Amino acid sequence: MLLILWQFHEGAKAHVLFGDFRAFYCGAAAVLHGANPYAASSLHACEGAAMPLGLYRVPPGLTVPAPLPGYVLLALVPFALLPYPAACALWLLVVLAAVAAGVRALAALLNRPAPAAVWALVPGFAIAVIPFGELAAVAIAALLHLALALRAKAWGIAAIAAAVAMVLPQLGLPAMLALFAFVPAMRVRIVAAALALAALDVGGSSGAAIAYVFTVLPAHARAEIPSSVQYGATWMLHAAHATDTAALAVGTASYVLMLALGVAASWAMCARLRDLACFALVPPAFAVFGGSFVHYAQIMAAIPCALLLASRASGYRKRVFDAAVLLLIVPWLWVLSQPLLIPAFAGICAACAIMLLDWEPRHALRAALAGVVLSGGIVIAGVHFGAGSTTPFAPAHASGELAQDTWARYLRAQRAGSGPAWWIAKLPTWMGLLLLPLGCAAMLSTRTAAPRPPEEATAAIG
Repeated sequence: MLLILWQFHEGAKAHVLFGDFRAFYCGAAAVLHGANPYAASSLHACEGAAMPLGLYRVPPGLTVPAPLPGYVLLALVPFALLPYPAACALWLLVVLAAVAAGVRALAALLNRPAPAAVWALVPGFAIAVIPFGELAAVAIAALLHLALALRAKAWGIAAIAAAVAMVLPQLGLPAMLALFAFVPAMRVRIVAAALALAALDVGGSSGAAIAYVFTVLPAHARAEIPSSVQYGATWMLHAAHATDTAALAVGTASYVLMLALGVAASWAMCARLRDLACFALVPPAFAVFGGSFVHYAQIMAAIPCALLLASRASGYRKRVFDAAVLLLIVPWLWVLSQPLLIPAFAGICAACAIMLLDWEPRHALRAALAGVVLSGGIVIAGVHFGAGSTTPFAPAHASGELAQDTWARYLRAQRAGSGPAWWIAKLPTWMGLLLLPLGCAAMLSTRTAAPRPPEEATAAIG
């Protein structure tokens, strides 16, 4: 709670509190009034209204897009019926409830007490999700409940959880594909869930639903290419001075490739560990490595997978997954703007090592020291290399164009960064993601029988 309050204070000072939710709220309001939720003209007036208490202040001439599927915006319509400050208060309660549900589900998945599971999820949620009102807490909680439902063979609950995880399709879709491919009992239910989401999407606005897939998503991916907080392969190619077309093509291809590898790995790991939870957690963890549009909030979906595999591995393979956990639970990039997070990151690494990874205290202190060295090195890199220069953002009149058009101009002017400091700050997270497929390959290559969890918490592939 102290970490959340600290980050709320920092966000209020910069007037960025609930910045993402502001766009979601205005998109839902557009749906409520029968307007196109992806057009700048539908969002601009709503987003431009002045708000108190440090809530997000949209720069003049900017329209922040709401790149969510129509069924998500439709689900947010009840919030649009409220005044924006009241909607923010209600949404904060929803996000905190999702965080609590995710922590409890992770604790049950690992057979650990909930206070131990807090150290794995809440740091990232407190810094990168809750202050901005993002949907990642809901999606990750849904994936964790999907994993528990699969273990219990509660197929109906599993289908509902999979549908809820689709609030972020890049996380929910890999799990749904794995379930459809390898769990016969889920196939009809997955098809029913997909049809229900499609019906809600088209019911909100058939034209907007089609535009979202073929126009909005490609436009948003292009707009986010230079964003300094992107972790995907597209940003890597852009930072290496590739053309935007090539960067997008490679990013898209890498997402498809890692999605396919994740689905295949989920089957292999389920057969190895005899745990259906792998179908819920392994595909999203693979899918967030690379891609064209990846924020740290989505990368957090890999943390439960790393913890599950760390709890089932032994020898050097456990050390690989342990390292992945410690590299993923902390949003290292944030120390570039908040160096005071360094001691917090060190403490988080030590607490997670003791309470979730079963390290001895002396080894946990080494993890804390490594956290200080990593985050301190990132701060030094930021001071030495700089975060890149910014240029004045030229305001533009919000017409019927997509909101992504002004968003792209704003990012290139104010939020673009590709220098060495950004590479260094993102490297620990990339290493954590890379260790997951390497650890899976190591587990699958050994002939030693994997330990089996308690019988009541397992299920074999039929």
